[in-house]
Amino acid sequence: MNEPQRPEATPSNLKTVAFEPPVDDTTRISARLADTHDYLAPARRKHSFVFWGCCLFAVLVTAAALLYFSATRTSLRGAPQQDAALPLPSPRQTEPLATIPAEEHASWEPVAVVTPRETPLVPPREIVNSLGMKFVLIPAGSFTMGADDPPEIVQRDFPEIHVAFENEYPPHQVTISTPFYLSIYEVTQAEFERVMGVNPSYHSATGTGKDKVAGTDTDRFPVERVNWFDAVEFCRVLSNLPEERAVQAVYRLPTEAEWEYACRAGSQGRYSFPEDQLDRYVWHQGNAAGVPHPVGELLPNGWGLYDMQGNVWEWTADWFVKDFYLDSPAVDPRPTTPYRDLRTLRGGCYQNHPQKGSLRASYREWRPEPWPTSHTGFRIVCDLTPPAE
Repeated sequence: MNEPQRPEATPSNLKTVAFEPPVDDTTRISARLADTHDYLAPARRKHSFVFWGCCLFAVLVTAAALLYFSATRTSLRGAPQQDAALPLPSPRQTEPLATIPAEEHASWEPVAVVTPRETPLVPPREIVNSLGMKFVLIPAGSFTMGADDPPEIVQRDFPEIHVAFENEYPPHQVTISTPFYLSIYEVTQAEFERVMGVNPSYHSATGTGKDKVAGTDTDRFPVERVNWFDAVEFCRVLSNLPEERAVQAVYRLPTEAEWEYACRAGSQGRYSFPEDQLDRYVWHQGNAAGVPHPVGELLPNGWGLYDMQGNVWEWTADWFVKDFYLDSPAVDPRPTTPYRDLRTLRGGCYQNHPQKGSLRASYREWRPEPWPTSHTGFRIVCDLTPPAE
């Protein structure tokens, strides 16, 4: 078979074609990648902006959270200590006893009920019982009990004093070993009547001396015309009230040493206040107008106790023994041998003139147990019995 003949190349049928070098696979792939990069470049830049924006946002949120929690912890824990060497206060720590200067109770070891795995607790400064009676904590400590001046000085300054003031000698060191709660005020007529059902007071709306207090509400007057047995019975009945039994509160009269220690309130002198300020602290013959006054109207002593001197005499738990100070125990002294039926009274009353010396902290008075008078009352101690383990 004859092969077809190719037309002969002539200038008229020739085309000009640009020279293209041969392309291998590597060159072809590189070209495609370049095209792809150009296509994806805008998207990549967009994603980069989003990524770094998220990172910046996360950093800002973290910083804000750290600042917030730091501020919260500071507000809960209080301002930081100025001195870095001082430790932060313990949650169990309580404020120091109010109104008692540190030097006056430097030896005080507060009583605490300690149970296993329990931190000792400092007792409260004040308590209130079911009747609304207020009690202040008297710290344990030591003091000089008895007259503050030699006998000749006392006779010179108090010319009308009874010769019996000699029972205030010798002055001697006494330690009260246990803190105790003492009523801030003398027991009032309203409190006595609420517990006992009667008001024996001379200066009351139903008393023999009602004309002297006509038109006056005497509920806050100290109860008087109570003998020693009446005061002790009040303590017994009050202790047996259901509300008091529930908290194991037991009431009693203060001992003579406890009374004088609380009256002095850390001071050592005839009074626990300046002598020229007597009228601001004491109801006496010169300012009382012949009648007792509502409790708490004048200024308290350094431990927050009102009318410790003046207003009405106050029964104590102790027998009166004239020579007891000659051989008094050094710790929590109490006479154990009765002297007839005499009990000790302390504090003076609204009928006493300052010149008689009976308003002094060390002065000791006595009365037979069954003898009530219109100027004799009392205040009480509250003993809180620790709960049984």
